[in-house]
Amino acid sequence: MSRAILQLRVFRARHQYECAFCQSLIQKGQYYYRDDPHPMARYHRGQTARQICVNCVQTDGYFEEHRPAGQLEFSFEEQVIQPVRVELVDVSQVLLERLRLDPDEMNRISASQFEEFICERLSAMGFEARQVGHTNRKDGGIDVVFWNHGPFPVLGAAQVTHHRDHRRSNGSPVVRDFCGVLATHPFQFGLVVTNTTFTADARWFVDHQQGLVRLRDGEDLRRWIYDEFVTDEQWRTLPRRIELCPGIVVDIP
Repeated sequence: MSRAILQLRVFRARHQYECAFCQSLIQKGQYYYRDDPHPMARYHRGQTARQICVNCVQTDGYFEEHRPAGQLEFSFEEQVIQPVRVELVDVSQVLLERLRLDPDEMNRISASQFEEFICERLSAMGFEARQVGHTNRKDGGIDVVFWNHGPFPVLGAAQVTHHRDHRRSNGSPVVRDFCGVLATHPFQFGLVVTNTTFTADARWFVDHQQGLVRLRDGEDLRRWIYDEFVTDEQWRTLPRRIELCPGIVVDIP
């Protein structure tokens, strides 16, 4: 015997309905199955959609018992509503794990991912970090603002520059422009970060800025990946000796 297939779709009731088979009420908000007739049946015979309660669909033999005489035998496939599992994933941590497996991946990630990485590393140092605007949008030369909540609050700004070509260096104009931006805002110091290197001119310029700006290149970031924030390399920008006045000198160990 040929078998017709009943096409059912599951919905959540927006109104109160009556089941087409058992005449029980389908309350608003409950799930139910809807039997939609073929468009031609709607047009020529005026058939309309039928609402069927979940109990009728899930009860074996119910359709066979209520099948009108002469109607073709039919079967249906029950639609199972599977719960959806929602899991929140910290994207910055996923990126950090990628970089720890392959530090060279830093040259292949996008500019926006690089900014996210810098923000995450500043947070790991104990700062609150916030990206300014969107990547590649005009932001006055400042990409990240960061601060702390310690007994001596510090407010800093960072310019983050990413290059896919690891051979590209950042010259002194980048650093000079950034210093000009810092001078117009109440920041205690600035940070210029890149995944590549800085030219000798850029480093010379920073050495004469009295600690206002610090440079961090790809080698520094490779240490940051492994939480190495306080090393001898981090002290290289501090002077070895400070002469407060004639005859008064403080040596920095």
